[in-house]
Amino acid sequence: VLDLILEQLRRVIDYDTASILLPPGGVTDGSRLVVCALQGPDPQRRGLDISVPVDSPIMQVFQSRQPLLVAAVDAAPLWPGDAHAPRPLSWMAAPLLVQERVVGILTVEKHAPGAYSERDVSTVFALASHAAIAVENARLHAQSQASLHALQERSRRQTSLSHINAIVT
Repeated sequence: VLDLILEQLRRVIDYDTASILLPPGGVTDGSRLVVCALQGPDPQRRGLDISVPVDSPIMQVFQSRQPLLVAAVDAAPLWPGDAHAPRPLSWMAAPLLVQERVVGILTVEKHAPGAYSERDVSTVFALASHAAIAVENARLHAQSQASLHALQERSRRQTSLSHINAIVT
């Protein structure tokens, strides 16, 4: 589903790389994110677990719960170095929000300066809302499947105990 979201994004926003970053289980402060979906020239970054510095643009998006546009990365202070990918010239990101809770970050990069406008940021933020719903639905589905499995296991145990009890009495 996340890859489909990035494919749909490409129809409305021209990008070189786009990704959806989700926190691993138990991490709620944005200090670590995993590249869960990726479209671009560096597919081996998928699955990469990233430690997010407190002063990074991604952390700014996570903490503010607002999208961010960096039109000229060269002029951006504190832009993190990434040995895994070339530095973009234009970058934007939007939080994936579910009831004011950040469940991920959608990032978009272009290797051209000034490639994005505030209108593009609004478009990405709207798509991030749809991605957040998909992420939350997947989480709820997995949670319900785990609960169902636990209930089925309890039912099997109860049936086994009933059979043992019938044999003993």
